[in-house]
Amino acid sequence: ERNQIENMNEIRLEIAQIYKEIYKINHARVIYENFINKKSPASDSILARSYIELAGIEEDLSNTDKAVEYFKKAFAYINDGVEIKPAALAQAYFKYALILDDFNQTQAALDFYQRSIRTEKDENIYLSAAYTNIAEIIKASGNTTKAADYYKLGLKIDFERSNYEGMYYICLKLAQLYETSLPEKVLDYLLKSLSAAKRTKEPIYITNAYIELGDYYFGKESYTKALKAFLLAKKHISEDDDSSSIDLRIDDIKANVSQDLIDKITDEVNKNG
Repeated sequence: ERNQIENMNEIRLEIAQIYKEIYKINHARVIYENFINKKSPASDSILARSYIELAGIEEDLSNTDKAVEYFKKAFAYINDGVEIKPAALAQAYFKYALILDDFNQTQAALDFYQRSIRTEKDENIYLSAAYTNIAEIIKASGNTTKAADYYKLGLKIDFERSNYEGMYYICLKLAQLYETSLPEKVLDYLLKSLSAAKRTKEPIYITNAYIELGDYYFGKESYTKALKAFLLAKKHISEDDDSSSIDLRIDDIKANVSQDLIDKITDEVNKNG
């Protein structure tokens, strides 16, 4: 009979997941709350997973205190030896780390990001983000070398998973990190960021990658390369977005190059992209 009840409870959790996927969150919440309020007999594994799911719902609704309460109750079961799927636990650890991070509890956040990584790698959808967020914490402490190592671990995961948005973001972060410590590597990572941005086919990423590249060239007084990058940024910007910041950059360049050269590069960009 116990196995029969457990099987029925697993089906209820599956139904709750379907409700979540079709945005009937309150329907899912009722199922989870029935378990934690002991309205239905349930194993500790079912209870732990219900608390994790409720924590996620509350966090999405910005009810952070409630989310923390539910995460802690779930982790109490885990600490007592209750087993759930490693991927689900890794996600819970990551989401809890994010909350700690937001409240500047950096050491605790670091611990839970690390737990997320240790718990599951292959099926951990937040693996790269965990590495990246650890890198951010370490960078803030001033250890750029170790921060770079963690960024690169995240980059490796995103590359393996063809996550071009993640690659764009991390390459940009590495370029910024190396501005002071290893300036000879900055351009390489800006170009890698641009390449990844193009693979996303998202105008906002492509535009921003070109702006970052243009700013780099402008800082190096490579005005023709900077102009080309800014013109390409303007070419890719969405119609709804404001291009005034790009126009100001182009105006700054006009003081340093001839009008003939500006016209030549503009024609080249318009013809070839």
